[in-house]
Formats: sequence, structure tokens, C-alpha cells
Amino acid sequence: TIKEQIDDGVGLLFIGGPRTYKNWNPNMVVAGILPAVTEQRGIRFSSAAQALRLSPEGRHHPVVRFQDEETEAGGDPWMQMPPLPGYFPLVRKSRGAIVLVEGQSEGHHPLILSGSYGKGKVIAALSAAFWRLDLLSSGVGERPQTIRDFWRNAIKWLAIQTPAGRVRVSTERHIY
Repeated sequence: TIKEQIDDGVGLLFIGGPRTYKNWNPNMVVAGILPAVTEQRGIRFSSAAQALRLSPEGRHHPVVRFQDEETEAGGDPWMQMPPLPGYFPLVRKSRGAIVLVEGQSEGHHPLILSGSYGKGKVIAALSAAFWRLDLLSSGVGERPQTIRDFWRNAIKWLAIQTPAGRVRVSTERHIY
């Protein structure tokens, strides 16, 4: 049912927690929909803290594009957030997928990816600890707006159905 719905244009937000990949089967239907390819069973959750940054390939994606304006103005807002307390090491991204947010450590592990399946759109977050970023940022007076804006933009992007035959155009900045 999920596969059919996404193929017809429904958006999917997938958030992977510590138990998500415990009984993972790479042949499951959901595995074929996600922009993250995991070819092995029982992937282990890494509890290592991971500092974040915008991905160079995804910086103009509609979900994070507005944050890219802040990057040009004074640094990557994701780099100013507390580290993510755990994630799933990814084997590789699927064809056509775009990494939006990645780790700063060696290997630049993809942490949030976007992609499409049929007429639908998919966003996969490879950690269930993103909720803590808002909490931690709010507590130390940092930038909770970065993660809040991300989730708001992600839901909007997933919900908007692109009608066939039309072209949606947007600029990189609000004012030139």
C-alpha cells in the first residue's frame, strides 16, 4: 500500500531510529523506495556524536535552500548546531538521491537524503535524534530555528504535488 501511494504522488518522510534497521531486510518494499541503499542486514546504530553541515550537492534543494542564504551571509547554520547524538552509517545513496545534510567527520556520512519514487517524493533521516537538536539548541541559546525551518520546509516539499506539464521556477535569493 505504501509503495502504491508513493508511486501515485504521496510524499514519505522516513526517520530511522535505533530499532529501525535491527531486523532490516534489503529486499523489503520500503528499502526500494528510500533514497538510501542499505545492502546488508542488521545495520548497527552508531552512537558517536556527529557534527552537521549542509551538503554541497543539496544546498540548492528547496528544503534547505533558504538556509543556504544564511551560509553565504555568515556560515553554515547546521555547523552552529549541537552534534547529532547517533546515526546510521550509510552504505550508499540510491541513484538520483540528493544528500541534504551530512556529517562533518571523515567520510561525510549522509544523514538526511531526498529522492523520488514514481510520482512521489521521499525524505529519509538516518537518525531519530534530530528532535534533540531543537531541544539542545533552545537550551543553550543557539539556533533552534535551523532545525525547525528544515522540518517545516521538508513537510511542505513532500506535500506539494507537482502537476504534469508545468514548470516550477524559483530563484536562489529573494532579492538581487
